[in-house]
Amino acid sequence: MERRDRSDRAQVLGAAIDLIDDFLPAYDVVTRHATTINAPRQRVWVCLKTLDLNRSFAARVLFALRRLPAGRSGRAFPLTVEGATLAGFIILGERPLAELLLGLIGKPWTVRYGARKIAPEEFRSFNDSGYAKIAWSFTLDGEAPAVLLSTQTRVQCLDDESRRRFKLYWNLIRPFSGFIRNEMLRLVRSCAQHG
Repeated sequence: MERRDRSDRAQVLGAAIDLIDDFLPAYDVVTRHATTINAPRQRVWVCLKTLDLNRSFAARVLFALRRLPAGRSGRAFPLTVEGATLAGFIILGERPLAELLLGLIGKPWTVRYGARKIAPEEFRSFNDSGYAKIAWSFTLDGEAPAVLLSTQTRVQCLDDESRRRFKLYWNLIRPFSGFIRNEMLRLVRSCAQHG
């Protein structure tokens, strides 16, 4: 796992700081995925915010497998942005038609995930040992006919033991995590381009 800090990159370039850079500039793990969508930005935004990932059979199976060790089965909640908040994520910030940032503080390597309920303004300063901070962003760039929808996930572990546990967990789930993010992008693209 690489440790990174991008807090000064945007300042050096003179650009506005993305929400993810503002809320979680230092991280141990990052994943990035993107797709180009031939649709108006407004349509892409609506599809992003309302799409239920349960439309994907493979994603449903992966999420069901994740719930099994905790003794939870079935469809617990819609796999939408709003549904993510039922699973412990919070909306850290939003720039309509441009950027959406979700955050979670928890122990993803445990069976029940150990999500801590906090207010968005507490996310930056939260530093309790035994936890990881997760930031998941979506950004839209460009205009029709070529809107670029990008997603980025960053994880910062708050102590060495959490970093060790997360590394073991991440080595196991990384390909599935990437699949789910790419599947979500595919479904948003399909929704925006074909309705």
